[in-house]
Amino acid sequence: MKLSSSGFEHSALRRQPVAQSNSTLTERLGPDTFAEHFWRSCPFQQEHRMAGSLALFRAPRRLADHFSTPPVKGISIRMNRSRRDGSKIVDYGAGRIRSSLDRHYNVAPANLVSSCELSSEVDFLALEFSPDAFKEHLGDRSDLGRLHAECQRDELVMQLVERIWQESAEGITRLEADGLSIALVTLLVRASRSDFQRPDGPRALNNRQLNRLFEYVESHLADDLSVVDLGRAIGCSTTEITSSLRAATGTSPWQFVLLRRLERAKSLLASSQHAMSEIALECGFSSSQHFATAFKKQLGTTPGAYRRDWKS
Repeated sequence: MKLSSSGFEHSALRRQPVAQSNSTLTERLGPDTFAEHFWRSCPFQQEHRMAGSLALFRAPRRLADHFSTPPVKGISIRMNRSRRDGSKIVDYGAGRIRSSLDRHYNVAPANLVSSCELSSEVDFLALEFSPDAFKEHLGDRSDLGRLHAECQRDELVMQLVERIWQESAEGITRLEADGLSIALVTLLVRASRSDFQRPDGPRALNNRQLNRLFEYVESHLADDLSVVDLGRAIGCSTTEITSSLRAATGTSPWQFVLLRRLERAKSLLASSQHAMSEIALECGFSSSQHFATAFKKQLGTTPGAYRRDWKS
């Protein structure tokens, strides 16, 4: 049954750090993605956001009906946030799965037609990975085996999805989003494979790699850096740089860059009369509020108080 759009609010928003119009959002999502298909074909209220390479959207009142989705490029987590009377039947290419409408999620594979039948309205939240998010683990395969064959209720996965959704509204950098995406990918791959093993102690970055990374970050602090950018700068994959940087410095890529940004900000606060908004942008923060929040959390004081204390 095809729903009429009359009487339903249909809205899409792109949140911080960079606001975009609905048309720009659709261009960013690109064709053959679950988010783009949902945006175009479902007439009820929905809100779309981007967090790094992750596409997220929520339909707080996804209506009871039967939906079909054509093959899409990326694996996605499709989460039921509400508890309702009724049932759901989905098929992601591994047979029909029936479940109650409790709090759970399904993992939908890429490149397959999928369907979902709801008997009641639900609060729906989806997170879609980029097509290459699982490439290091799955190679050219585009599925997670047994995860597609039943509903999932891993609370850690659901909490991470909720966290990314929340932080995408408050302002999240690509590095922060990449770190959370890598954590989700690892959880899903581990759950899909009984033979999954963590690699033995990661090899730490050597001094030459650390120096190259330091120089790269210092010269690109104003950019919205990603884990891919950092890895490419020193010839590492995203998985390698995350584990090897932590082994060498005790920090994640996001923490490493954040500390460099804060050091640059401290220098500018002490030596210049730049406005807070200028310092924020020069150091790679999405807004003066994002800058102030990160500064206070890491250093225990506000940028303004730091500048006053330094110059008093």
